[in-house]
Amino acid sequence: MNETAEKMLIPEEVREYLLANPDFFLEHQDLFTEINFPHETSGAVSLIERQVQVLRESQKDSLNRVSELTATATINHELLKKMQLLTLKLIEAEDSSSLLTSLNDLMLDQFELDRMQLLITDGTVGTDLPLTETLPSDKLTQLYTDIFNLDIYVGRAPAKLSEYFSEAALENIASIALLKLNISDQPSYLLLGSSNETRFQSDMATDFIEFVANVFSILLKRSLGKS
Repeated sequence: MNETAEKMLIPEEVREYLLANPDFFLEHQDLFTEINFPHETSGAVSLIERQVQVLRESQKDSLNRVSELTATATINHELLKKMQLLTLKLIEAEDSSSLLTSLNDLMLDQFELDRMQLLITDGTVGTDLPLTETLPSDKLTQLYTDIFNLDIYVGRAPAKLSEYFSEAALENIASIALLKLNISDQPSYLLLGSSNETRFQSDMATDFIEFVANVFSILLKRSLGKS
């Protein structure tokens, strides 16, 4: 055997070393969370053993929290990159049609959704737009009351939605984000849909979705004003 190879210590050598270095554990207190120190207490767990157990559990909890924070940070970083890409692509759109097409492509590709549909008031624009359906203003006002009474709804697709969107727009859609847009004096809505019923949930954070709606509203309103 190579003389430089690490030597395996026998218990007697460990004992002799510890006796010669009585302060060893004081100088290496991190070892208390890694090794066992059994203590005879007539079948009961000793205070020392319990303290060590608590330390180990605390260390494990801390490591789990660090792992969770790291995973969340990674997800948020990826989401931020997607948001930056989305914003830049929408700003680059030359007209209303390309704006809608760009948003649809990004929603389906980068965010893995299955449907995007714009719902606006009759007569809002003079030309047909892709991915757009129209309804009378009173019907769209009723939508606000029937579906959510809020500017944003996330969750399972309500049955009443079929009274406002076409069958094609809702085909195989199980959960949705429905956002009220500010592009004119009349109501307008953006529908984001997924075939996964848990993709949009009522208790989920909506910061990102609201950001998308605000950016899209500003750009679409500006684009329609130039038409």
